[in-house]
Amino acid sequence: MESPDYGEFKDKDWPDAEKGFAQFMRFLDNEIGKVLSRLKELGLAENTLVMFSSDNGPHQEGGHQSDFFNSNGDFKGIKRDMTDGGIREPFIAWWPGKVKAGAVSEHVSGFLDLLPTVAELSGAKLTAETDGISFAPTLLGKSGQQQHSHLYWAFDEQGGKLAVLKWPWKLIHLNTGAAPRNAKAKAKPKPLEKLLYNLETDVGEDKNLAAEKPEIVAELEKLMQSSWRAP
Repeated sequence: MESPDYGEFKDKDWPDAEKGFAQFMRFLDNEIGKVLSRLKELGLAENTLVMFSSDNGPHQEGGHQSDFFNSNGDFKGIKRDMTDGGIREPFIAWWPGKVKAGAVSEHVSGFLDLLPTVAELSGAKLTAETDGISFAPTLLGKSGQQQHSHLYWAFDEQGGKLAVLKWPWKLIHLNTGAAPRNAKAKAKPKPLEKLLYNLETDVGEDKNLAAEKPEIVAELEKLMQSSWRAP
């Protein structure tokens, strides 16, 4: 979060960490604009797919506070959380003449889908095993888009976390007892916590329905178990 200058934000009545954060966002936006402009100048725009996203939700590092700019909007949580504020990301695709400008998709996808998507669009044949599903039909506005039966996450920090999403239900397990990355850590394990949310009616994941919907918890726990494969 060390910015060489605060640019247009230097006189804002903000903490320095937030000025630096804003300046980095401005820099990133400007640099991407330069790339897109250059592609147009070279006559390559119609033959180039540009994809932009993030690897996780907003962070709170270097003194930055995610709530300062409301970085996660209506979603709960930040980087390393299993709630949607930590894992749901905007994804922008730009391909003049191929991807419809201003189009919005509700297709549920994940990072694992990038490889098969790029392979399909480039005509490459995948030889490695993957759980990903190409979202090329969604990008190109075509029919025949396959859907994931569910998405699964596993995280071994902060006591261990698991999550599975079978739309619209998401089940989160906290304190799973995963071995911490720091082998010297001797913290006493906390009891397993189960959180169940309906993302269709509760986008902020505020109401835990685990006690009310034990049959859905059981169904999603089976998916958690079947999705895990030891490295």
